[in-house]
Amino acid sequence: MTEKEFVKKLKVALAEAGLNQTELAEKMGIKKQSVSNWFAGYRNPKLQTLKKIAKATGKPLSYFFDNSTNLGNNAIVGNNNSGNNCKGVSELAFQVLQKDMELLKKEVELIKLKLELSKKSK
Repeated sequence: MTEKEFVKKLKVALAEAGLNQTELAEKMGIKKQSVSNWFAGYRNPKLQTLKKIAKATGKPLSYFFDNSTNLGNNAIVGNNNSGNNCKGVSELAFQVLQKDMELLKKEVELIKLKLELSKKSK
């Protein structure tokens, strides 16, 4: 999904939620400038922020990854030949999934360390 497609989806999500940029920022507890930067294409939200956008607008997270031209469709997959190993998944979704996997690996390592510490303290 390109930045322009993300901005289109964000505009639709805001309109359907009855929010403007300022209200979205307030609802998410962030600066209005951050939201403005997304719309201007200066920055892209990180995964955690995208989750907050989805929650604030009442959309499933997958809405922002759908690569179809039907903005009302909430499917994760679309038509994208990005060259990644996940056929049909937009490049943005693929990147987010990679980051999610990295975070999960780190969480697993942290849990392992905590278990080792708890075993040693007994």
